Order: sequence, then structure tokens, then C-alpha cells
Amino acid sequence: MDKIIEKKTGWRVAFTKKALPWWLGALLLAFIVYLIARPNNKTLRVDKDTVTISNAVKGEFNDYIRISGRVQPMTTIQLSPQEGGIVEKILIEEGSPVKAGDAILILNNDNLDLQILNSEAELAEKENILRNTQIQMEQQKLDVRQNVLEYGTNVERLRRAYEKTTIWLCRSTI
Repeated sequence: MDKIIEKKTGWRVAFTKKALPWWLGALLLAFIVYLIARPNNKTLRVDKDTVTISNAVKGEFNDYIRISGRVQPMTTIQLSPQEGGIVEKILIEEGSPVKAGDAILILNNDNLDLQILNSEAELAEKENILRNTQIQMEQQKLDVRQNVLEYGTNVERLRRAYEKTTIWLCRSTI
């Protein structure tokens, strides 16, 4: 059997689940009205002996406030050298404007200088070896030419001797 549910009336309707969004909307509206309508007055109470009142006079206003601070640049660029070393000389001081390609400081790296000298010495040694190899190849080429000429001369001399011998044998047999 079904039970008959009677409809709520009066104040009971205001406390149903269907009425919950209306209550939240009303609360939000009340909060917005409070923010708009609240007074923005703020009162500062000061002792009358600490306040000085005088007439305004046109003139130079000299009021200085001493503060300590630090100026930050708009952009900071990190520089890393390709090789490390000891700073030998600073050419441009901190805070000075620089352009692309300007030398900022001079580094000294004894190990790098030593490596460069060793590399140059190795290069000179390799060039000497290359020159010696080229000279040896040229010498061998000349030796081969000389041998070709000697063998050609020997062949010619032996050919003539053969021909003489052949002619002599042919005459002696006749």
C-alpha cells in the first residue's frame, strides 16, 4: 500500500531541498549589498600635541628620506668563458654599458698556453715527418727512374751483343 505524501505549505516549503539554491542566492545578495553599503571611513586618532598646523607657503620643497637599497638591472646576462683561467686585467668596470664584441677582461691560463705550445711543437714535428716522407718518396722515384735507365741500357747492350754473336755464328756456318 502506498502512503499518501501531503504537500508542504507555509514555512515548511522554505526548508526543502528545492529551496536551498534560493537561500544561497539570498545570502550572496546580502553579502554583495553589505560590501557596497558599508562605510569606508577609517579614523586615525592622533594626540593634538604631536600635530603641527601652519599656513601653506609657495616655495621649494626640500624633504629627503634616507633609505638604503639596491638597484637591480632590467636584464642580467651570465657569461661563461670557453676556458678557465686567472683574471689578469679588468678592462670594463661593473655597471658600465657594453656592446657585443667588447672585451670585458683578460684571462691568463698557463696550462692552456702550455697545451698550445705542445700542440704547435707536435704540428711542427708532423710537418717535418711529412717533408721527410715526401723527400724519401722523391728519392725512391729517382732511384726507380735510374734503374729503368740502367736496365734499358743493359738490354740495349745485351741485344747488340746477341746480334753480333748471331751474325758471327751465321757467317761462320756458311
